[in-house]
Amino acid sequence: MSVHGPYERPDRPWKAAYRGIEGKQKSEWFASQDEARGFDALPKADKVAFVAVRAAGEPRTPVAPEATMPAELPEGVFAYETAKRTRYRFNSHRTSRRGFTTPEKALKAKGRFEERYGRGEVAVGRMSFEPTWNRYLADKKPRITSGSYENLERDGRNNILPFFALRQLQAIDTSAVEEWMEPVH
Repeated sequence: MSVHGPYERPDRPWKAAYRGIEGKQKSEWFASQDEARGFDALPKADKVAFVAVRAAGEPRTPVAPEATMPAELPEGVFAYETAKRTRYRFNSHRTSRRGFTTPEKALKAKGRFEERYGRGEVAVGRMSFEPTWNRYLADKKPRITSGSYENLERDGRNNILPFFALRQLQAIDTSAVEEWMEPVH
């Protein structure tokens, strides 16, 4: 945002003001005006990474944007800029979830998503209802009696599939189920 100084501080007289991830005004102190200006020119994600490294006690000099390396993010986690701040998203199994305030939160959500996906609890992408219904039948078959399976398959074929077969799973919500349950006049 801006560089100020020199102040009467012997070790770091130059201050660079910026907005942190949470949107609050912050400042970082530097030994020279060039260092402060180099920090000021960094993208927000690189400023945050710089401050984190410096807080860990590792000395680091800011580098102008043309020579910056992207901040190390976990695999499948990506930063993007919004009008107010840097946000993070993750990509997994042909889907993306956005809006996380830190890379750690995005990584944790990715782990939970992949765990649920592995158990078959999450519908991803543009999958339609019919293949999912067939997978459900195949999963139920060894767990129920043959008569129950025949009833389930017949009811699905006659009542459920005609209405839901071509719908995308992500589009099936309470209103779609209520519409299906309404009696035909």
